[in-house]
Amino acid sequence: MASIFALIFLLAAIVLWLRYRRLITEIDDLGDAVDARRNVLLAKRVNPSVQRLFNASLKLVEENSQFNKAKSDHLTQIETTFGNIQEAVLILNPSNYIVLANQAARNLLAGGASVNGQRVERVLRSASFLDYVNRIKSGQKLPRQEVEVIQDKSQFWFEVSGTVIVREGGGERISLFVLHDITRLRQLEKMRKEFVANVSHELRTPLTVIKGYCDTLVDDHDQLDGEARGRFLSKIQKNVERLHILIEDLLTLSRLESNPEQLRRSEVSLGEIAEEIRETFQRRLSDETRRIEVLVDEALPEVIIDAVKISQVFENLLENAFRYAGDFTKLEIRVRRDLNRPFVVCSVKDDGVGIPEQDLPHLFERFYRVDKGRSRDRGGTGLGLSIVKHIVQLHGGYVSVESEVGFGSEFSFSLPVRSL
Repeated sequence: MASIFALIFLLAAIVLWLRYRRLITEIDDLGDAVDARRNVLLAKRVNPSVQRLFNASLKLVEENSQFNKAKSDHLTQIETTFGNIQEAVLILNPSNYIVLANQAARNLLAGGASVNGQRVERVLRSASFLDYVNRIKSGQKLPRQEVEVIQDKSQFWFEVSGTVIVREGGGERISLFVLHDITRLRQLEKMRKEFVANVSHELRTPLTVIKGYCDTLVDDHDQLDGEARGRFLSKIQKNVERLHILIEDLLTLSRLESNPEQLRRSEVSLGEIAEEIRETFQRRLSDETRRIEVLVDEALPEVIIDAVKISQVFENLLENAFRYAGDFTKLEIRVRRDLNRPFVVCSVKDDGVGIPEQDLPHLFERFYRVDKGRSRDRGGTGLGLSIVKHIVQLHGGYVSVESEVGFGSEFSFSLPVRSL
């Protein structure tokens, strides 16, 4: 009898153990399904309580999948909408992690790569922007504000605006920020201020000299002899001429910038232009040991250019050599075809004193002078090379300079080859 009870107990224990293993297996399957966000098929016969747990869990999985899909679709729609906007757009969560960044923001922050999921402090270095973010998130109503951003050792300026977005039904408060790039405007404003300051300075110097000599001529007219009056008038005439040249150069620059379509193009030979310039400047050399040479490649293609303005480019470059490399023995004007690109390259090379390396990147800037004192004594306005750059760029070309102190300088400009 005892053995029968033992057998029944053993069978009951086995049944319970099998049911327990089956329950554990079903729960494991449910856990795997929840982890994988998928449905799972149950056996036909299952405990009602387990069935309810399965149904509730799978319903939650389905709702979560639908929510994630709707969230993904919503973010995709937002990203598509913001993708065509020129301004950088950032959406941040309460912990300052980037929820969404449009293409303009990605270009600014990571060279076009995705930055979603990263903290904004790690990808955008700007104390003023982060301060603006914190103030907006604290509930302050702020107007648009200019912020400075340093990315890859480059300085940018943005006009930023922001707002907090409260989702329907509560939930976390996200914040949206729009950054409008005003770097170009800042640079232009800086250039304008520097230009006004430079023009004022350049005009003040000769005007001060003219006023001084005029006051002397008026106040001490009876005490001055003819020689002194002649010397004073000569100084006045020299500075008036300097003012005239400066104003003419300023007007030339203004016309080039305000009316870039004014070029009168025609098919001309650069070799002929170079030879005409050589003849004009050769007459200014009294020393027969000093010479100007023209070298033109054979079968050089003709270009469609404004011959008058390109002549001015050659004249400015030679005038620059005469003024600042006056001790040269040879000037070489060369016109050659660029073997790598469809351009014709023109250059003016001298064997004068050369230019320090640190000055080379600034030579085509307005009013830049290597030696300011000597330049004014020689009558330079500091605008000749800037005019050269503007004219060449209007033709679609580029300018460059190579120099070494003691071994001369070579100024070059290119012009694209175009067919009629």
